[in-house]
Amino acid sequence: MIPGNLSLVPAVSDRQWESVQSVLIYGTVIIAVTVALYVALRIWRRRTQATQSTDFAIDDIERLHRQGLISDEEFSRLRLKALGMAAPKPDGPAKPPEKSVSD
Repeated sequence: MIPGNLSLVPAVSDRQWESVQSVLIYGTVIIAVTVALYVALRIWRRRTQATQSTDFAIDDIERLHRQGLISDEEFSRLRLKALGMAAPKPDGPAKPPEKSVSD
């Protein structure tokens, strides 16, 4: 049995309790503002990315191709990239034949 005058929580003055309360309140406000800014930034970035259209990029690629500034192969690769499709990997340079070592 615990005697009535002993407490498991140490005595805290009113002034100390007010300090603890203000730290908790300001801490909560800072965390809430940080979370709100993070959420707002994520929403803004998603909207910005969604409004960027590939039509402009494709028009530019077609114009460069018509002007002869990029080859047919480059045009195909860039068009697929602008559409978000994977371009087929070009074959690498031919490997030289291996030399056999005869003893």
